[in-house]
Amino acid sequence: MRYHIGYYSGAAGDFLRALIVSGLKDTKTKFQDNKLYVRFPDWWEPVIEVCDNGKIQAIGLMDVDADRYRFIKLGHHIKRGNQIDSHLNQVGQYLKQCDNDVEKFQHFLFDYAEKLAPEYSNCASNTSISVGHEHIGFLHTFKGLKEFYTHIKDFRNIDVVVYININDKNEADQRWVNNDKKNDNIITSMAVYPDKATEEEHFSDHLDISKAVEKYKTPQDLILPFKYIYKKEYLRKWIENNFDWRDWLFDEIYDAWYNKQTVIIDK
Repeated sequence: MRYHIGYYSGAAGDFLRALIVSGLKDTKTKFQDNKLYVRFPDWWEPVIEVCDNGKIQAIGLMDVDADRYRFIKLGHHIKRGNQIDSHLNQVGQYLKQCDNDVEKFQHFLFDYAEKLAPEYSNCASNTSISVGHEHIGFLHTFKGLKEFYTHIKDFRNIDVVVYININDKNEADQRWVNNDKKNDNIITSMAVYPDKATEEEHFSDHLDISKAVEKYKTPQDLILPFKYIYKKEYLRKWIENNFDWRDWLFDEIYDAWYNKQTVIIDK
């Protein structure tokens, strides 16, 4: 099976991926010195690090084929203001490079990612898990997810998209803290925004994205509300129920990350 985790930066997509990969039944993994290692054919590759400030940093490729799209940075840039249709993002920039020709654009993404990805053997697992912000860039560019699903299904052969959705104010505030003020010495959500208008626009943007995901997702896709990243036992059971997974390194990785989170808004 091939999975893709779609999330907004600051919503723990790399962390969720690390927890899942750490217990895939047909993959060897270990956790040492705050780093998750995955066994490749002839060596151990460090792929994720829990940094001192609690950030999860991707430091290596877990799966060359799944990770190749990191190199073309299909992320997003949020424009301050309530004009969601005018958000500037890398997806839109690539579309312009292709003269707004959608078919040309789809082939360009595939070819460009293949060109930039390094060449070495994939890790030995039948489960592939990529992660990124692509769906947000596609949504802001095309006002829907039709073109995203063409990209993700037809070109990347993804079977299931896992969305980490943000639906309430606490989740939005937590994402802002994680992304903008990672583990600064702040204790209330009101302290993290530069002004009230930014706070309201930020939450509204997340609601728009969440509603679009609910509208356009396919029946086999999964949605994980962001708040459950912070509910250890719920998250453990959710992973166990949805993946071919064994509870191998979950506690070690989860605790290493959680114990470094200085700001948790909804405990």
